[in-house]
Amino acid sequence: MKKKLGLFNRIMYWINLVVAFLLVVSFVLPFIPPKSFPTISLLSLVVSPLIILNLLFVLYWLLKLKRKIVYSLTLLVIAHFHFGSFFQYSSDENISETENSLTILSFNVRLFNAYEEKPQPKVVAETFSNIITTQHPDVVCIQEYYAKNEVDFSAYPYQYIYFRGKAELG
Repeated sequence: MKKKLGLFNRIMYWINLVVAFLLVVSFVLPFIPPKSFPTISLLSLVVSPLIILNLLFVLYWLLKLKRKIVYSLTLLVIAHFHFGSFFQYSSDENISETENSLTILSFNVRLFNAYEEKPQPKVVAETFSNIITTQHPDVVCIQEYYAKNEVDFSAYPYQYIYFRGKAELG
């Protein structure tokens, strides 16, 4: 004879179904253009919490020894294969650089501290130049940069500098 769920367990069951349904909808989000359903595309921002909630429901139903565990457990297995390429597990292996690797350096020079109480733009420019020469990145991306400071870019034959708004400070 089946035992009926109590009120709290029924509420948990319905919440579990809603969370599971939202996770199922998130499976098809990569195939739906955001322009078509902008509200539903916001669901992609909560995929990780939905997976965590389903994990918690698996633990809850496991502790209660209820068959309701099947819904969340099945979805988590599907989610592992569906979203597996988005999440990487770290390993203890030492990953060495290969010949074909691309190194990118992104650096915010904060206008070379131009608005500090005692601005020292030359110090920031020297620090940045030292980082470039020691790291030898293939691509350098600089934010909040202006051209008045001397930074040695001679190792980079291809350069693109874009200024938006005023190029002058003050």
